[in-house]
Amino acid sequence: MALLANNQFTGLDRRLYSDTAVTSTAVMNATGATACTLYSFSVKNDTGGASANYLKFYDTTATVTVGTTIPDFVIPIRAGVKEVVVIPGGMSFVNGISYAATQTAGTAGTTAPAQTMTLILVTS
Repeated sequence: MALLANNQFTGLDRRLYSDTAVTSTAVMNATGATACTLYSFSVKNDTGGASANYLKFYDTTATVTVGTTIPDFVIPIRAGVKEVVVIPGGMSFVNGISYAATQTAGTAGTTAPAQTMTLILVTS
């Protein structure tokens, strides 16, 4: 994991988090164990071929066990693309944001992406 947090508030009152090595190991409380709002994220899936990977988000301060803990939402990321998602009004996370990526959708997937995935979060 290579999570970098820019905790300097801008004039827009947003924080930027960047992780250059998203895997199936959950990143716990990436934004701190505190409430926040997710306004946007971009994710780059460098996997070649036709296989998508799945980005799983969790709103919990408890330990996330990928494959067992139910994600709050799962986003499919097509192979070889960069996806940018803007959430008008934002999505509230009461406990902070935790995340992981796998090759399988749903709760049960545990296999890490075959190639590097990069994630950038924009939060309050």
